Amino acid sequence: MKNTKQQFEKIICLCRDLFGKKLHDYGPAWRIMRPVSVTDQILITANRIRGIETKGVSMIDEDIRSEFIAIVNYGIIALIQLELGYAETADISNEKALNLYDWLL
Repeated sequence: MKNTKQQFEKIICLCRDLFGKKLHDYGPAWRIMRPVSVTDQILITANRIRGIETKGVSMIDEDIRSEFIAIVNYGIIALIQLELGYAETADISNEKALNLYDWLL
């Protein structure tokens, strides 16, 4: 465990990279999500992980690692939503969303 900080930073870098790619593709469309909707997404993802673990296979192209990355990113989205409140539209730029992501970490 002597490399814990480096391991953490590596994983967070992977999470942020995926967050940035999804921002590029979809923008901050998640800004319209209420906190309960983000919680639902986390639970859906956790159930998907449980299904993969118990069945040993997945129905679509998914793996446990990518699902845990999704949970991290949904957690960051939830924290941003709690900080800003939800919006009626995608009201922030991709750059601001990434800055908020970094600020929360």
